[in-house]
Amino acid sequence: MTSLDDLKRKILSNPEAKAEYDALLKAELESLKADTPELMDLPMDSPEVKEWVERVLVIKNKLNN
Repeated sequence: MTSLDDLKRKILSNPEAKAEYDALLKAELESLKADTPELMDLPMDSPEVKEWVERVLVIKNKLNN
């Protein structure tokens, strides 16, 4: 049985699939950026801000790999 990591590697080894994956990540990143004004009134240590920051960092890391 193929693991999810193996499947992900197979998909991302295809240039067209990688481009589509990157486009989806970029779209999610833009969506998250649109949420920034709502977060400005929250403390930096609020769960919402921490979750937002972590997701942004995960996406940027995936885009840089």
